[in-house]
Amino acid sequence: MKLVNRYMDLGLDFMKSFYSSSNSSLSSYMSEVDGKFLDGTVMARCEEELKISKESGYIKNNADVHTMSVDICTIVKGCIFEWCLSDGKSDIEKSIDRIIHSYFLQHASL
Repeated sequence: MKLVNRYMDLGLDFMKSFYSSSNSSLSSYMSEVDGKFLDGTVMARCEEELKISKESGYIKNNADVHTMSVDICTIVKGCIFEWCLSDGKSDIEKSIDRIIHSYFLQHASL
């Protein structure tokens, strides 16, 4: 949520112009080369943390952490986009928590 909060601090007007379909920098695949995220990117960190969670037994062994990273990025972008569409009225933190929690339940090693 740190990154999302930093984005929100930039203001609604900025976020509305930044989160547009013409901004290709929002694509999770922009930082990907040969099926691997570039070191130092948010996507690479997400994948690494998911890998650690998988190795620790929190995520199913057959889960694809690379795909999960892309999915999480897409979920967060969707929640930010909804926040922009609602003129900042939607509770972005609750939305992200609720949707990602549901997403993780299907990948959790119970």
